[in-house]
Amino acid sequence: MTGLLNFRKQDHVSLQFKDHVIRCVITKEASEASMVAFYEKAVPEGIIEKGKIIDETNFVLILEECIANWKLKRKNIKFLVPDSSIFFRKLSLPNNLTKEEIRGHINFEIGTSIHLPFEDASFDFHILDSEEETETIEILFFAVPEPLLKQYVKHLEDGNTKPDVADVAALSLYRFYYLNYLDQIDDDAHIMLLEWDMTSINVSVFNHHKPIFLRSIPHYLDVENWEMTQEDSLVTWKDINSEKIDGDLADSFTEIERVIDFYKYTLFKGEKEVSKIFLTGDHPMLMKVKKMLENSTGLEIEMKHSIGDIIEDNSNVANKFLLPLSLCLKEV
Repeated sequence: MTGLLNFRKQDHVSLQFKDHVIRCVITKEASEASMVAFYEKAVPEGIIEKGKIIDETNFVLILEECIANWKLKRKNIKFLVPDSSIFFRKLSLPNNLTKEEIRGHINFEIGTSIHLPFEDASFDFHILDSEEETETIEILFFAVPEPLLKQYVKHLEDGNTKPDVADVAALSLYRFYYLNYLDQIDDDAHIMLLEWDMTSINVSVFNHHKPIFLRSIPHYLDVENWEMTQEDSLVTWKDINSEKIDGDLADSFTEIERVIDFYKYTLFKGEKEVSKIFLTGDHPMLMKVKKMLENSTGLEIEMKHSIGDIIEDNSNVANKFLLPLSLCLKEV
């Protein structure tokens, strides 16, 4: 599957923009074992909200600092599209269309049979394989607001970098798990990926190595409950109001349980269900989240403390860098 943007030669530098942080991973090659640097920079409240840049002036100042400190000028950049902006559907189309005709058909149908929650979309699609000859084919359709995509591209270009790929985080993350856990992923299994962050929970479910379900669940980061420290190029969070944070976690678990039930009973009429959960993210209480998930779902929860635990080397890089690292594995 190509990215939503793909117009220059690949480099192995990737960025992840979150409401509360910007992360970067650099690899020598398109492999996790060749990682040479990782950085993050805290983003103050009110600059990025649900993936949209609200305060461009201060965003530019932070981005310029990152580009300078991380030595990214004139480098090709891959970046992850903000999860909350992604529209995803499975569509049925006539079986006699070429890829170019499919793109033209989608362009024509947007606003008529394909209804998006935004105007001016940038989109990508993937044709699903079928073992039977039918009159229709099924495609996976991804779309994001084109102005939002162009906003990030413009600021990266203004900072003298070369954005060449924008990708969907869930696809990038599954790519990493597929490469590293192939022996644990049955084709028939319904694999849920949970990226549990400080400002959102991003949920995706894959079956036969294709995405079936994507959802981003935002939650408000009350900075008064946390103590944030920026040391060099790493950010740490310490809870200072455990009671309030535990309440927020309980609310989030209610949402996840609803998603699991929706997947089983609404999408598959009780005939299919989530088989296993891979958990990652930057929430400081991720181990507590894992235990709560095990108790509430009864499912096997796979979570590693560091990337080195996954790729079996001696690196102690926190798994919150897993998303940008996974994007470095993408071949252009």
